[in-house]
Amino acid sequence: MKKQLKLISVLGILSLLLTGCQFKFNIASKHSNTSSEAGASSQGDDSSSSDDSSSSPSSSSELSSSSSSSSSSSSSSSVAPKTFTITWKNFDGVVLEIDQDVLEGTTPTYDGPTPVKSNDAQYDYTWSGWTPEVVPASSDAEYVASYKEELRKYTVIWKDENGTVLETDNDVPYGTMPEYNSEEPTKESTVEKCYIFNGWSQEVTSVTGDAEYTATYREETRKYTITWKNEDGTVLKSEEVPYGETPSFGSENPTKDSTSQYSYSFNGWYPNVVQVSGDAEYTATYIEQERTFTVTWVNYDGTILEVDENVAFGANPHYDGENPTRQAGRGVSYAFKGWTPTIMPVYRDQTYTAKYTSSGFFSFDIIEYELENGYQLSDLQGSPWIDSNLEGEINKIKKPSLKDDFYTSVNYDAIKTGDVGPFGVDSYAIYYAMDDIFNNSQQTTNGAFIRACYQKINSGDTTNVTNYLANINIENYLSSKEIFSSLSSYVELNPIEGGYEVIFNDGYIDEEFGLQTLWFLGQFGDYNFVNSPTNSMISRLSSAFGYSLTSIESSSIRSLDRNLSTSAYNDYNTYGEEENTYTVDTVPWSQLKSALLDSGLNSDVTIVIKKYAINSLNYLFNNYAVNQADTLKKNLVARLSFDFRFLMGTSAYKSLNQNLTQTYIFQNESNLYKYDNSTVNKQLIKIMIADVFEQSYIELQGDEDVKNAVSEFIEEIIDGYRVIISESTWLSSSTRENVLKKLNKMEYASCYSDRYKNFAKINSSGLNSANLFNLYQRFYDAKLSGNVNNPIPDDTLWAWKTMSSYTVNAFYSPTNNKFAVLNGILPGFTGNCDEELYGMLGFVIGHEITHAFDSSGSQFDENGNYNDIMSSSDRSNFNNKVNKMISFYDSIMLFDGTSAGGQRINTEATADMGGIKVMLQLAKSNPDFNYDLFFKSAAYTWCTTPYSDDEVQVRLEDSHPFAYLRTNVTLAQFDEFVQTYGLEPGDGMYIPESQRVKIW
Repeated sequence: MKKQLKLISVLGILSLLLTGCQFKFNIASKHSNTSSEAGASSQGDDSSSSDDSSSSPSSSSELSSSSSSSSSSSSSSSVAPKTFTITWKNFDGVVLEIDQDVLEGTTPTYDGPTPVKSNDAQYDYTWSGWTPEVVPASSDAEYVASYKEELRKYTVIWKDENGTVLETDNDVPYGTMPEYNSEEPTKESTVEKCYIFNGWSQEVTSVTGDAEYTATYREETRKYTITWKNEDGTVLKSEEVPYGETPSFGSENPTKDSTSQYSYSFNGWYPNVVQVSGDAEYTATYIEQERTFTVTWVNYDGTILEVDENVAFGANPHYDGENPTRQAGRGVSYAFKGWTPTIMPVYRDQTYTAKYTSSGFFSFDIIEYELENGYQLSDLQGSPWIDSNLEGEINKIKKPSLKDDFYTSVNYDAIKTGDVGPFGVDSYAIYYAMDDIFNNSQQTTNGAFIRACYQKINSGDTTNVTNYLANINIENYLSSKEIFSSLSSYVELNPIEGGYEVIFNDGYIDEEFGLQTLWFLGQFGDYNFVNSPTNSMISRLSSAFGYSLTSIESSSIRSLDRNLSTSAYNDYNTYGEEENTYTVDTVPWSQLKSALLDSGLNSDVTIVIKKYAINSLNYLFNNYAVNQADTLKKNLVARLSFDFRFLMGTSAYKSLNQNLTQTYIFQNESNLYKYDNSTVNKQLIKIMIADVFEQSYIELQGDEDVKNAVSEFIEEIIDGYRVIISESTWLSSSTRENVLKKLNKMEYASCYSDRYKNFAKINSSGLNSANLFNLYQRFYDAKLSGNVNNPIPDDTLWAWKTMSSYTVNAFYSPTNNKFAVLNGILPGFTGNCDEELYGMLGFVIGHEITHAFDSSGSQFDENGNYNDIMSSSDRSNFNNKVNKMISFYDSIMLFDGTSAGGQRINTEATADMGGIKVMLQLAKSNPDFNYDLFFKSAAYTWCTTPYSDDEVQVRLEDSHPFAYLRTNVTLAQFDEFVQTYGLEPGDGMYIPESQRVKIW
C-alpha cells in the first residue's frame, strides 16, 4: 500500500489550486474523468492518493454549483470502495507501522523491520508473530507483536579455598538451586589441627546469573586414636583424644587371669603414656609371681594324714608319713597300693586319697546264705536272690558265694561300707568338677561369670523379671532375636553345615502330656502353690498379669501348645526328617525373617526347617500372633516363668521344689529342698546357664584323645553287632537285611559337643553389681551371638538338647536311630584293662545299641520312621524269645511277694542281654581274655548304695530292672559265665540250659 500519511497537507493545497483546471477538464472530457484522474495520479508522487482531489470538500462544492447535472450523473454511476486503518504495535505499545485505506477484504501485511524484544536475566526472546492472528480487513484493526521466551542458562563454578576449581556446572537454568555433586571439599590437616568443611563463602541461592562459590573450613584441634590393649593383644578400650592432652585408661587397672603356675599384677603401660601427638597404642604389662598350692593327703575314709602347704608349681608332691593302713574286714584284708588320683606335678590345690588292694574279696568258698546277728532265713527279702541294695538286707547275711549270688558276692563290701559303683564314682567326679568351676573361676573361659551368678543367686531379684514379662509385646517378641533367647523359646537357631537350622520347640513329652512347662505350671492348682510361698516370683506373677496362673490349665492356653505339639508330632510321622530350604530373605514368615536379621544373619544365608515344623510355625505366626495374641502372650509368660524359676531366690525356690519334687519334669532338680543353700545354688546355676557350665566342664574334663578313643570303641562294638546279626540264623534274609541297614545307618554322639569350643566369652565387667536377671539375659545374648558369629556346626546337636555332656548316662533314640555316650559316664566306667572296659563302658554302649532291636526299637526303621523292620514270622519268633524272658522275671520275687515285673522291664532287660552278648563277641578275638574279670566288672557296673522304702516304690515304676537282677539274671544266661565259674545244678546262679533266654 502507498504511504499517504506525510502528503495529506500538500495534496490539500494542490487540490485547491487545481480546482479550475480540473473543472474545465471535466467539462471537456466528462466521460474520461476516472482515466484522467488516474493519469494525473500516475504522474505525481507515488505516495500520493489519486482520490485526494475528489474527496476535497472545496472541489466538491465547486462541482456541485457549476455543473450539478453532470455531478449527479457521475455519482450515480461509481461508488468508492471501503478502506480501513491497520496499526502494528510492539509488545510495549510502541507503534511500529500504520497502514491506512486498506481495502476491505485485503489481508494486511507488516512491511517494517522485524520487531524485537530485549532479553532479560531470566529469558531470551524471539519474535513469533502477531496477536491476534492477521485476517483480511473488515474494520480498523490493531496487531501486537508476540514473542517466544526461552529460559536462560548460566555457569556455576565451585572452588576450593586455594582457588582450585572443584566443579563447573554449565547450562544451569535460571531459578534453579545449584548443587555441588563432587566429593565434599577437604583441607589437609596439620599435626595439631584438622579442618572440617563448613559450607561455602556465600549462601547458595537460586541461579540468576553466572555464580562462583568458594569452600570454607572450620578449624578444630585434631584428635587421635588411642588404643589400650591387654598383654594378649585384646583391645581393652579405644578412644579419640585431642592433640596435646595426656590420655588415661581410667581408674580401674586391667587384669590378667592367673594360670596354674603364675598370678599377675598390673605394672603399667608400654610404652610410657605421653601427650598425644598422633595415633598411639599402649599395652598393659604385668609382674609375674609364681603361685603355690596346698596338697592334702587323706586316708580312704577321709581322715587327713598330712597337709603340705606352699608347694611350688610343677613340684612333685611327696607324702612324708608312714604308709597309711586300712583295717581288715571279715574275710578281707587290705594292702596300701598308692594314691588316687595318680600323683603328678602340682598345678592346683590337690587332694590325694590312699587306695588299697584287697584279698579274699572275690574268693570265698561256695556257701549258702549265712545269716548275721541272729536273723532268721525267713527275714530275707526276695527269691532266688535277695536285693542286697534294699536298706538293711546286706546286714542280715554274710558274704555269699559267687556261684550263689554273683552280684552280692562281688559288691558285698562296697555295699556294706557305703562305697559306690561306677555311677557313684562318676557322680562324685561331676561334683569335683563343679567345685573346680565354682572355686577356681580363672581356670575356664567363663568361670568368672559362673561364679558371679553363684554369688548373686542368694538374693533373687524377681521385680525386674515380673516387669519384663508384664511388658512383653508379642509382635516385637516374635520379630526380634528374643524369640531364640530362652530355654522355652518357641524356636531355636543352630548352625549346621552350610547355614543355619530353625528348630521348632514343641516341648513335647509324650502323647499324654503337652508342653512340659504348662504341665508344670498346671500343678499349681493341685498344690495350692500360688499363695505359698508369698515371696516367690511365681506368686507375684499372678497379680502382675491380672489372671491366676491356675488358669494356665484353661483350654485356650493349653490348647495352643497342644495344637502346636500335636501338629508337629503328626507331621513328623508323615515327613520324618525331610527338610525345606530357604534363604533368610525367602523365609515365609515375616516375623521369623525379622528375627533372623535381628540376630545378625545376612539375607542370603541358608535356613533349613524340618517339614514337620511348617504347620506348627504357621499356627504360631499366622494364627495365634494375629488372631489370639492375648492367649499367645499368656502362653509365653507361662513358658518364661518356667525358665525364670531359678531367679526366685534360694529360699523361695526350695519351697517350690518341696511342693513339686515328685513331678516328672523335676527329675534333674528333685529333692533339692533337702540340701544346704550352697548345694542348691550350684545346682540352680548348673541348670540356669547350662551351656556356660557345660563349656567350663568340657574345658576341665574334655579330652580330645579320649573322645576319639571312645568313638573308635563304639565303631568296634557296632562291628561286633554286625557279626551277631549276620550269625543270627533264626532271622530271615529280609529281616537280617533291614537290621543291618539300620545298624549301618545308626549315628552316635561321643562324649561332648565341639560347638562349645567356640562359645562366646561373656563380659564379666560389673557382674557383682548386676541383678541376676541381667546376668541371665547376658548369658543368652552370648549364646545366640556364638551361634551366629562363631558357628561350629554340630550334627550331634540332638544329643545335647535333653542331656548335658557331664550327665552320667548314655541313651538311644528310636525316632532318629541315634545314641549318645556322655562324657560324664567315663570316669568310673573305663577301668584299667580291656576286660574292665568291656564289662563296664562296653556293656553300657552295647546296651544302648541293642535298644534299636528291642520290642519297641525294632518297630522303627533306619530313618526313625514307625516301620517294623521284622517280617511277621520273625516278629513272632522274636516275641516268643522276649516272652520267655518276661516269664523268667515274673517268677522272681523282689520282697513281700512282689514280682520283678517282666513286662515293665522287658526292653531294658533285652538291652542288658544284648550288651553282654556283643562284648562276649568281641572277647573272642582275644585268646587271653580274662572272663572272670570281665563278669566281675559287669557286676560292679550296677553296684549301688542301699535305698529306702520310698525309693523302692519309685523303682517299681522304673523300666529298668533292679540292680542285682541286671547282673544275676543277665549274666546267668550265657554259656561263658557258666563255664567260667563251673556252675552246676544246685548253685544259686545256675539256670538249666533249656530255661536260659537267648534273644540275640
